[in-house]
Amino acid sequence: MNEQALQMIRERVSKATASHWFVGGKKPNEEVMVVLAGDYALEGEPDLVVEVWGSEDIIADALFIAHAPADVKSLLDEVEQLRGAMRLALKDLNNFAYDFAAGTLREALGEETTSQDVVQT
Repeated sequence: MNEQALQMIRERVSKATASHWFVGGKKPNEEVMVVLAGDYALEGEPDLVVEVWGSEDIIADALFIAHAPADVKSLLDEVEQLRGAMRLALKDLNNFAYDFAAGTLREALGEETTSQDVVQT
């Protein structure tokens, strides 16, 4: 996944309701779970209500939806950390002239390879 795709995901996360998302419970006498988020006006009512119904396991689906914003943010942070570690490894590999491995890491990062990355046979 390239940096542009990651940035688009970051933008979607930043535009979503920023408060804590949680499963509010089951609607009385219905097979519907409710996911809630936000209370910007502090009136005691959520700004976002998502009804989950019609699936085999509405509780699991509601929990998945409620955790998705925090989970996606955590995954984006992990990708950033891992890419930073890969860049440090690439720098070390370049310093020790491991050109082939450096080229492989560049490809994994979606960066262009250099003439040094090509193994001469």
